[in-house]
Amino acid sequence: QALTSNAANIVVVPDGNLKRLKDVLVSNEVFILGYPNSLGFSGGSQIEPKKPLLRKGIIAGQNTLNETIILDCPVYFGNSGGIAIEIERNLSEEKFRVIGVVSQYVPFVEHLRSSQLGYTNINIENSGYSVVVPIDTILELTTEAPSPLESGTHT
Repeated sequence: QALTSNAANIVVVPDGNLKRLKDVLVSNEVFILGYPNSLGFSGGSQIEPKKPLLRKGIIAGQNTLNETIILDCPVYFGNSGGIAIEIERNLSEEKFRVIGVVSQYVPFVEHLRSSQLGYTNINIENSGYSVVVPIDTILELTTEAPSPLESGTHT
C-alpha cells in the first residue's frame, strides 16, 4: 500500500515508495495532486474545494544546479505543496513513487516595448512547466535536529 493514514489524519509514505533525485527518470509519466480551487480557481460548483485534483504530465528534466525536478505539467496557485508521483513502467509491473513536492510554475516572460511611447509592458504567463522540490530535500528538512533556539531551549 503506497499511502497509509494514522489516527491523526497524517498521510505517511513508506520509504520504499519514495524515489530519490538521482533515480528519477526523465520522460516517465507523473501525477500531481493539488487544490487549485483553494486560491481563486474559478471552477464554480463543478469542483469541490476540499478535495484535491489530479493532473498528469511527464518528467521533462532536472535542474542539477538547483537540485530540482522539472515537469511538463502546468500548475497553478493551490498546487504548491502537492505531491508529485512518478510512474515507472516495466514489462511486468508499474511502480508509483513519490518524487517530491510541487513548489512553483516556470513563468514565460514577454517584454513588449513601445518605440513611440518609450514604455515596456511585461506579460507573465504560465509556461506549462513546473518545479518540484525532490524528496531528498524534504527528508533532509524533516529529519534535521532543531537548533537550541528552535526547540525553546535558550543558552
